[in-house]
This record gives sequence, C-alpha cells and structure tokens, in this order.
Amino acid sequence: MKLLSLRLQNFRNYTDFVFEPDGLTVLVGKNGVGKTNIIEAIRFLTIFKSYRSKKQIEVIKWSEDWMRLEGRAKIANKNRTLEMYQDKTQKVAKIDKVNKNITQMIGLFRSVLFAPEDLSLVQGAPGLRRKWWDIVLSQKDRKYLKKLVMYYKVLKNRNHLLLKIFSGLANQDELDYWDNQLVENGEFLQKTRRTFTEHFNKSASHYYHTVSSEQQNLQINLKIKDISLPLLKERLNFDIKMRATTAGPHLDDFYFELGGRDLATFGSRGEFRSVILVSKIIEADFLREENDLPVILLDDILSELDQKRRNHLFEMFGEHQVIMTTTDAAGIEEKVRKGAKIVELN
Repeated sequence: MKLLSLRLQNFRNYTDFVFEPDGLTVLVGKNGVGKTNIIEAIRFLTIFKSYRSKKQIEVIKWSEDWMRLEGRAKIANKNRTLEMYQDKTQKVAKIDKVNKNITQMIGLFRSVLFAPEDLSLVQGAPGLRRKWWDIVLSQKDRKYLKKLVMYYKVLKNRNHLLLKIFSGLANQDELDYWDNQLVENGEFLQKTRRTFTEHFNKSASHYYHTVSSEQQNLQINLKIKDISLPLLKERLNFDIKMRATTAGPHLDDFYFELGGRDLATFGSRGEFRSVILVSKIIEADFLREENDLPVILLDDILSELDQKRRNHLFEMFGEHQVIMTTTDAAGIEEKVRKGAKIVELN
C-alpha cells in the first residue's frame, strides 16, 4: 500500500496544495506551518474524519465554505483514487469517481498513526482506548464497523426508552427488541476485541524486549463489561434508575501490564514510550494483508523518542511507506535521512 499523491483544497491552512510522497518522506518546518495538517489529511483517507477535531467543519479553511481531498494510492497492486468533499451541510466520499457510503471507504486505505498524544493510551480515559480498538478493528474488518455503528444506534434508542420508562411514559416490555439487538451486536464487538487482544499478547513481549532491551513481559489485560440477555434483565432496575445501559462494549476497557505491574500506575515515561511504540508495531502487523502494508504516519514523534528508540522505529517500519513530520531533520540518523525525500514547508 502506498500513497502516490494527495491534493488538499481549502483544508486547514492549505488553499490548493499537492503532496507527492516517496517511500520515506519527511515534512520539515517550524511549528504552525501545517505539517500536522498534511498528516491529518492523509489520515482522512483512512477514517474519513478528523482525528483532531470533534467539530468536523473545523477542517474547512477559514472564510471558505468547502474542502476537498483527493488521494491517489496503490492498493493491492491497483491504482485507486479516493476523494472526500465536505461543506457545511454534507460529506461526499468517492472511490474511483463513484459515490460511496463512508462506511464502504474505511479500511480500503489503511494507515497507522503515531503522534505524541498516543501516550495518553496508557493513562488517559477509557474512551481513548476504546477509540483505538475501534479504529484498528474497523480497518481490518468491515463487519466490525457495521456492528459498531449499529450497536451505538441501538444503545441510543435503548437509553432513550429507559428514560421514558423512568418517567412513566413507556413499559418495560418495550425493551425486548432493543435488548436483543444490543446483545447481538455487542457480543460480536467483544468477541472481536478479545481476539485482537490475543493477537497483541502473542508478540508484545518479544517486541518490547527488542525495542527496550529489557526482559520484561508486556500484555494487555481486559476489563470487559460483558453483555447478555440475562445480565440486562438482572440490571434492568438499576438501568432504569440510572436512565442508561450499564453493561456492554461502550464501557469496555483494558490496561497495559508490564513486568506484572499496571503500567499506568507504576511505569516510567520511557516505558510508556516503548509500550506505545510496540503497540503501533503490532497494529501495523495486524493491518497487513499479505504484501500490502499500511502506511505509517509519524507526527512529530521524534521529540518523544531517544536515539535508540528512533533507530528501532525505522528498523521495524523499514518495509512500509513512512510519512513523518519534524522541526529538524538532523534528528534523523544520517543513513536513514539519505534515503528520504525531504519536503521543506514554510
């Protein structure tokens, strides 16, 4: 998998900009020139929304009414064109000039994003870890994405009905349909998350030893809020009281265990960096399809890694197309820099 070119129109600070990356491409420039905006635009071709803004309209350049992205990529040895148009009222996605539902686009162009804020996966809110799960698994398995979308639609309806029951405006037997739908979709999500966790744990310690030179075992421990019809019945009175569903994938979480300890509580900043680097390596391996490798996006990550971890980073991602940002290309080892395309942004 390789990004051949990307055109940004009215996206963030760009009016009309064409970007043509190589195998390893380094975007160099001072803070504020728009390096991260290019990474964000590339990531758009994977998840078709901003990973930085909750309000998607914020990606449209100030004083403009629309934005458009057009990416040409080699996917499974075929040249494909992916487009995204967005204005203040609609989004339009296309593959090879044909309109598609956005859910049909996700997973076609696969990427792995590594940015400084990813360190919050260790100590941040559970929602950040669920988001990581969902983005990775939705790229790999379109069925997971469909089940995820359906689960949250059903959850919204069930919670609304719980509120009506609490207010005396509905009967409990009206929950049966939504309970069945919630369990059907929720069980699939949790089963898939468990499978991914098993995949992660098989190689996590090996990669951690390689990256850190420390002989500590790394694994993910799950905190799954199991969902089933009997459990929903058992918790019904409590759910009505809370006006919310209190079991299911929307409450799932996990934590990293390193050397038998909870990393979030006992880990050092250096261990955080190594664990997240390992997580990205495993993510890239998981998203691989035979010889079709996901594109690696590194946003100002060199500032978070020492020279040893930087060397491991380039070694582990040597087969992938890597697009990265930095304020100073001198921080990249000379032999790596010689083979890179350097793009200066002013």
